[in-house]
Amino acid sequence: MSRYTLVTIFLLGFALIILARSWQLQITDYKFFQKQGEDRQLRIITTKSVRGAIKDRSGYPLAVTTNMVSVWMNPKKLDKKHHNLTRLLKSLKISKKKFAKMANKKTRFIYLKRQISPKVGVFIKSLKITGVHLQKEKKRYYSAGSLVSQIIGFTNVDNKGQEGLELFYDSLLQGKDGKRKVLKNRAGEIIETVQQIDQEVEGIDLTLSIDKDMQFFAYQSLRKVMKNTQADSASLVILNVKNGEVVAMASMPTYNPNNPKQRSSHGLRNRVITDVIEPGSVMKIFTMAVALLTKKVQVNQTVDTSPGYITIGDRTVTDVHSMGLLTMSDVIKKSSNVGISKIALKVQDKHMWRILYDFGFGLPPASGFPGESSGVLRHYKQWDNAMKVSLSYGYSMSASLLQIARAYGAIASGGVLKKISLLRTKKINTGKRVLPKKIARIITKMLTRVTEQDGTAPQAVIDGVVVAGKTGTVKKTSSDGGYTDDKYISLFAGFAPADNPQYVCAVMVDNPKGGRFYGGSVAAPVFAEIMKKALFMPQNINKL
Repeated sequence: MSRYTLVTIFLLGFALIILARSWQLQITDYKFFQKQGEDRQLRIITTKSVRGAIKDRSGYPLAVTTNMVSVWMNPKKLDKKHHNLTRLLKSLKISKKKFAKMANKKTRFIYLKRQISPKVGVFIKSLKITGVHLQKEKKRYYSAGSLVSQIIGFTNVDNKGQEGLELFYDSLLQGKDGKRKVLKNRAGEIIETVQQIDQEVEGIDLTLSIDKDMQFFAYQSLRKVMKNTQADSASLVILNVKNGEVVAMASMPTYNPNNPKQRSSHGLRNRVITDVIEPGSVMKIFTMAVALLTKKVQVNQTVDTSPGYITIGDRTVTDVHSMGLLTMSDVIKKSSNVGISKIALKVQDKHMWRILYDFGFGLPPASGFPGESSGVLRHYKQWDNAMKVSLSYGYSMSASLLQIARAYGAIASGGVLKKISLLRTKKINTGKRVLPKKIARIITKMLTRVTEQDGTAPQAVIDGVVVAGKTGTVKKTSSDGGYTDDKYISLFAGFAPADNPQYVCAVMVDNPKGGRFYGGSVAAPVFAEIMKKALFMPQNINKL
């Protein structure tokens, strides 16, 4: 037998062995190996990181992540005749009709219910229905409910931030998911971890500047004024004068972030930051400040407001009645539109615009909150005398309540505009000087007279504490572009104690009803109530 013949026989024999083995694997033992493959499968799975907690300034948890369970099924392997299917549907509150549609889908994965309690998950596992599986998940829980909902926001079912600080700081809070290669059995259960590919990294915790107790007081005060005045909405914000931290911020209506059905309501907006209004008479102190700064008026100078109105171009500015001769301080105390208009006409447009701009109007306050408004402050080259006069008492411009509070905080801190922070910070907030300390002190003294008995806000008085502040009563715009005669926004902005300011607070009540609408009778009492509670908290008493 030749060598060629031997080689040929060997190759043919080898080919026959391969064909026989292939037949065995693919035909004879197919079902056996298929079962083995289904029973033991290598998979790469994602291990979810734990989302960072959000806490108040004292460390109280406001948003935490809890363990939950989701139920999913593989329709292709579902035992549709299992005797426990009815019990499954009842526990998940799924109708038979809906389940039938889900069970007939041509897919290997479909959720039956997301984020159920682990207790329900244990029950479902005990039913032992082929094709129905459990999956561990995380869910966000908000312990303070509606108290801080408009600040914190919420996450979606996949634990990703959707609103508020949950959205803005999502990348920090989310952390980083891990990956590992695992061996699963036929039931989808993990038998062992074969390889850790990426280690998960937990999210970073956030400590807010918010004080939960002061936030609760703010919530109570707003709920009370909403009930008493049947207003459309109400908002307030409290800032720490020393470092610009937001210690309380609330709006009504609000919503409960733990209830997904409320997440599309009109209570979702953080009106303090996102909504803008014409601020009205709370702006008069800035007109007075620039007039004093540029020496267009002197502190002891007087202005004649008779006969109670003044005409500039085609616009007539009026007071509630003729107030006659007023000192600079009385113009603020009595909130004279005529007096502040005459003072504004003495000031150069660019100087008036500059001080408003320096105090943060027309600029976003950089609070770190998504959707914050910058308001509107037109450049002085677009002004005429009528517009300048309107600006002097807070019309023809717009600002958020946070911008107003921040600007008043600059007066309270001796002329230094502080950076706003929603996070607790240990850094010294040097801020930016926008007004000489001497002028700021003069303005502060004028603001204390507003709360005297014959001023516009005696109801802002706090026993034992000198209060500095200013009222605002703003006519709302109408659909035709003018102003209504029966709808108002009531405002009060101020700080206390006037001689050593700790907190600045701005209050806004939108469209109060029942006959009361002046800032001094609607918003000022809210200021007094919340500030009294804030100042007399145990940790603050020694600062008075």
